[in-house]
Amino acid sequence: MYMKGHIKVDGRLLQTNKKWSHLKMSQKEWIDTKLKEAYKSFVGKNNRKPNKEEKEEIINNVYGMIEEKQVWLPLYELKQYFQGRIQRYDNQILKEKAVG
Repeated sequence: MYMKGHIKVDGRLLQTNKKWSHLKMSQKEWIDTKLKEAYKSFVGKNNRKPNKEEKEEIINNVYGMIEEKQVWLPLYELKQYFQGRIQRYDNQILKEKAVG
């Protein structure tokens, strides 16, 4: 018996209830790049981290780009992904400032 929302493919359990896991790697990398660029651009212009409403704006702008490419991904999954990446983006910004 497998966990709910999972199937076994090639000996691995894959989530069937999340669309992110079904995207191609190139699509995931493109989305990550767009989120990172939007976040870094905001921090560069405003010299601070975005608040909740500003994060929503960043997500909505990137989501619009995703829809233009005709990639289907639920907005809540994009929000979850973005929230999980913010610390990494902050670390990259700090690292770039230290080097530059």
